[in-house]
Amino acid sequence: MRGFETYNHLLELTGPAAIAQLFYAGMFLVVAAMVLLSLGRMRWLGRTLGILGVLAFMLALFLIHEQQAVEVKDDHVTVTHWRYSPAVRFQVRIALLGLPAADPVLYRSARNIDGVQVAPVAEFNTYDVLKQRYLILTREALAALKERVKTQPARRAVEA
Repeated sequence: MRGFETYNHLLELTGPAAIAQLFYAGMFLVVAAMVLLSLGRMRWLGRTLGILGVLAFMLALFLIHEQQAVEVKDDHVTVTHWRYSPAVRFQVRIALLGLPAADPVLYRSARNIDGVQVAPVAEFNTYDVLKQRYLILTREALAALKERVKTQPARRAVEA
């Protein structure tokens, strides 16, 4: 029971301001990593900052999803509810993971995560990409997607 109490205590420490600061820190770290990597300098530091930035984003999203508020109405009634609305909590969890080709092991691993859709980039369509809040691609998947877009036939002209 001690571990569960510690988990709940850690979740209650952060409020909306701390979550916003986590997002800002994550954004700063990712931008700094992009600058370092684009300049080709200190690649190890750029990669480390990028990983820390993504971890900051993930922690903030986890806190939004898991935080609960407790209201004591009187001596005998205590109400526990989610701190953030279901709409906000649902939006946090939507992601599309793009793969360069079908990978059954990764698909079976990621399909158990709520709100994550896994698909090869060959199966992407406009609706699937735009409805997701986050699009996660590997370098190989991005290259395959770019190649697919280049090879798409041009639309036919509409006759009047």
